[in-house]
Amino acid sequence: DLLGAAEFRDLSLDTFNARFTIGSGIMTLTDMNLTSRDIGMTLNGTQNLIDDQLNYKVQLRLPERYSDRLATLITAEGVAALKNDDNIVILPLAIVGTSENPRVTVDRDVVQRALERYLRGRGADALEDAARRLIRGLQRN
Repeated sequence: DLLGAAEFRDLSLDTFNARFTIGSGIMTLTDMNLTSRDIGMTLNGTQNLIDDQLNYKVQLRLPERYSDRLATLITAEGVAALKNDDNIVILPLAIVGTSENPRVTVDRDVVQRALERYLRGRGADALEDAARRLIRGLQRN
């Protein structure tokens, strides 16, 4: 529902890998990887097995075709900041609440840090381009 993508309601699971521990009523999942065709998810965090409280961080790996849809959640520049070298968008999510009533949200802190790095990089690139143009102009004179 968060992504407005009906295709997520009917996914077939290709792979499932995870490490987990259970201690003092807390299940901890580490690097739980799920894939379905060209979509993937890595989940890390805990679930209290006594009171059912969830605290998970998720990295949802989405192909570029989801970029426009994601831009409505986090802006186009946010989507660009979250793309890896293969143009896969790595959307950070947080899952809290309970298994009966989970709350899935975009992890805005992670998006903000990625966006800051992205904009700094774009600023440096723009500065380098301006310097090149200035040098070329000086060389012509």
